[in-house]
Amino acid sequence: SISATIYNTGSGTVGNTTVGDVSLSVGASGTDATFYIYQWGETGAGDVTVGNVSLTAGATATDNNVYIENYAGWNGGAAVAPIMQGAMTVGDISVDLGLNATAYFSVSAEAYTSAAVDVTVGDFTVGNLTATLAQDADLEVWLNNEAEADGGKATLGNTVVGAMNLDLAVDSNFDLTLDVSASSSGPAASVGDVTVGDLDLVMGINSDASFEYTVYAYGTDPMMVSIGNIAFGNVNAVVDDGAHLDWSISVTSYGVLGDVSVGDMAVAVGVSGDAHMYASFEASTNIGNVTIGDVDLTVGQNGSAYMSYEFSAWNGSVGDVTIGNINVAAATSAWASFEFSVEGETAIGDVTIGDVSISALGLNASASVEFDIENDGVGTIGAVTAGDVDMTVNGESAYGYFYISASSAASAGPVTVGDLDLAVGNAAMKTGSYLEVSIGNDLGNVVVGDINLTGSSVRGAGDATMTYSADVSIWSTTGSINIGNITVMGGDGAADNFRSFGSDHDWNADTIVDHGDTNWLTTTAGAAGVTIAGVDYSAYGTSAWIDVSGYKGAATIVGSAFGDLITDNIGTNSITGGAGADTFTFLDGNTGKTVATMDKITDFSNASGDKIDLSVVVNVGNYGEASYADFAAFVTGANAADKAVMVGLVGSTGYAAVDYNTDGTVDFMIELTGLNSLGNIDVASFV
Repeated sequence: SISATIYNTGSGTVGNTTVGDVSLSVGASGTDATFYIYQWGETGAGDVTVGNVSLTAGATATDNNVYIENYAGWNGGAAVAPIMQGAMTVGDISVDLGLNATAYFSVSAEAYTSAAVDVTVGDFTVGNLTATLAQDADLEVWLNNEAEADGGKATLGNTVVGAMNLDLAVDSNFDLTLDVSASSSGPAASVGDVTVGDLDLVMGINSDASFEYTVYAYGTDPMMVSIGNIAFGNVNAVVDDGAHLDWSISVTSYGVLGDVSVGDMAVAVGVSGDAHMYASFEASTNIGNVTIGDVDLTVGQNGSAYMSYEFSAWNGSVGDVTIGNINVAAATSAWASFEFSVEGETAIGDVTIGDVSISALGLNASASVEFDIENDGVGTIGAVTAGDVDMTVNGESAYGYFYISASSAASAGPVTVGDLDLAVGNAAMKTGSYLEVSIGNDLGNVVVGDINLTGSSVRGAGDATMTYSADVSIWSTTGSINIGNITVMGGDGAADNFRSFGSDHDWNADTIVDHGDTNWLTTTAGAAGVTIAGVDYSAYGTSAWIDVSGYKGAATIVGSAFGDLITDNIGTNSITGGAGADTFTFLDGNTGKTVATMDKITDFSNASGDKIDLSVVVNVGNYGEASYADFAAFVTGANAADKAVMVGLVGSTGYAAVDYNTDGTVDFMIELTGLNSLGNIDVASFV
C-alpha cells in the first residue's frame, strides 16, 4: 500500500498547483496505491496543471486510485466577491491493468457557493487516454467540470477530452463518465465549447464498456443560458461475442445550444453481443447546425445494436442538418437499428442524408433505419434530401424497414429520396421475409428516384408458393408525388406477391381477373396527384397485373414475357406487353387523339393472343376497318362511319380510333406500332 498526497488549501484564494509527470507502478497483488492532488480555496483557486499520468498494476492489484481535484467556494456564509477558479489541465493518461486488477481515476473541477455571486470555472482539459485491461480487470474514469451559483451567473470555460484507445480483454470492465454542468438558481448560466476526441475500442468476449457524457446548463432566463459548440470525434468499436457496450450523450440547455457535430460511428458486434448508443441534444430556444458522420452498424448472430440521435428545440429552431451514409446489417436472429429524429418548434433548416444500406440476412434477422423530421409549431421545415436506399432482406422471418417523414403544422419543403434498390426473398421458403418502406411529407412534395424491386426466385424443396412480401408506401397529405422508373424483377409463380401493381381495378370480370388487394406500392397525394416515369416487368418471372390508371405522367410500361393485364393512365403511354397473350385496357380520357398525345402499343400481336379492352367505354362489336383515306376521314369527322371502333393503317403503323357514342367525333386513339397489315387485327382483337 502506498499513497502520495499534495494539498493546496486555504480560507481565501489559493494560487496555482503544478505537478510534472506522474507514474504509479503496482506489483502483483498490491493494493491501495493512491495519488491525490487536492486544491481548494474558500473564495477562489488558481490553476491545476498535471503532466502525463501513467498507472501500471499487476495481476490482482486492486483499489488503485488517482484523484486530481480543484475546488473553490463553500456553502456557508456570504461571499463578498465572485468565486473564480482557474483551469484544470491534465496530460495524457495511460493505464495497464493485469488480471483481476482494478483502478479508479477522478479528474474534477468544481466551484460553488450559497451566496448570490457569480461563479466562474476556467477551461478543463484532459489529454489522450490509453488503457489496456487484462482478463477480469476493472477501470473507472470520472471527469467532472462544474459551476454552481445561487442567484449569480454560473460560467464554465471550454472542456476538451482527448482521444481514447482502449483494449479490453475477456470479462474486463471499463466505465467513463464526463459531467459538464453550469447551473444557477438565478437567470444566467453558460457552458463553453465541449470537445471529445476519437474513440477506438476493442472489446473481448463478455467484456463491458460504458461511456456516459452529460452536458447541462440551467438558469431561469432562456435568453441568458447557453452551451457552446459540441464536437465528438469518430467511434470505432469492435464488440466481441457476448460483450456489452453502452454509449450515451445527453446535452441539455435551458437556453441556446451551439453547433453539434458527431464523427463517424463504426460498430461491429459479434455473436450474442450488444451495443446500445443514444445521443440526445435539447435546448429551450435554438440549436445550431447539426453534422453527423457516417454510421456503420454490423451485428453478428443473436446480437443487437441500436443507435439513436434525438434533437429537440422546445421553443425555437434547429439549423441545417447533415448526416453521412448509413449502413445497418443484421445476421441470423440479430437486430440492428438506426433512428434519427429532429424537432423544432419554430423552424428546421435543410436536412441532407447520405446513402442508406439495410441488410437483414438469416433467420429472424431484423434491420431498420428511420428519420423523423417534425415541426409542431408555426414554423417551417426546409428541404429534406436523402441519397439512394439499398435494402436486402432474405431469410425465414427476416425483416427490413426504411422510414423517412417530414411533419409540419405550417409548411415544409420537398422530401427527396434517391433510387430505391429493394431485394427480398427467402431461400428456405418457410415463414416469409418482409420488406417495408415508408416515405412521406405532410405539407410538401415527395420526389423518389427509380424503384427497383427484386423478389427471390429460389424455392425450397416441396414449397409451392413464394413466401416473401414488400410494402412500399409513399405519401403526401397536400403535395404531389413524383416517382422515377419502377422495375420489378424475380418472381416465379402464380402466388408471387409482386404480380399486382397499381389500382387493382376489376374492370371486366370476363377478361380481367379480380386479383385482390395485394399491391406492394401504395401512394397517397394531394390534388396534384402521383406521377411516375414508367413501369418495367420485363425481367419478372410470371404474368403481372399492371394498372397505372391511378398515376399521372407519360409513363413507359413494359410487361413480362407472360400474359399480362395492363391498364393505361392519363399520360401519353408507351406500352410494350412482351411475350404472352396480353390484355391492354384503355379508359376514357386516358389517351389523346393526336400522334403527340395518344398512347402507343409497341408490340401488339394477334398471333400471340393480345387483346385491347375498351369494354369500359364502348361496344367493340361496332367495329370497322378502313383504307388510309377513309380512316383519315373518319378521324377528322369528314366521313362519319357510324362505327365505335375504326382501325386504319398509315404505312406500317396501325391506329385504332374510338368514337364511343358514334357521334362522328373521335374521342381517343391508340397507336399500334409495327402492325404492318390490317390482316393482323380484327374485331376479335377487341373486348
